[in-house]
Amino acid sequence: MPSLLIYELGNVFLKHPAKNSKDVENDFKALFDIGMEIVEINKPEILRDIHKNAKHFGITFYDAVYVTLALKEGCKLITADKKLKRKVNMVELL
Repeated sequence: MPSLLIYELGNVFLKHPAKNSKDVENDFKALFDIGMEIVEINKPEILRDIHKNAKHFGITFYDAVYVTLALKEGCKLITADKKLKRKVNMVELL
């Protein structure tokens, strides 16, 4: 998972009215406990590939981060974004 996902989840937790700081800590702990690798997007060649995929699929650079990592790892990307699903064949909807 890209490190970007941590910040996205942080915002989701922040906006959730029932979440307190201890809940958030437990939620992040559970995420890290499943053993998914956190990938930093800090290499020019990865950024180049993200840019190429964004242009190729006609998607945002932001969405292309997830698509590019899924392609690189040879796995499917699961999302609730129907527009992204239409543009990228490897994406599955929730």
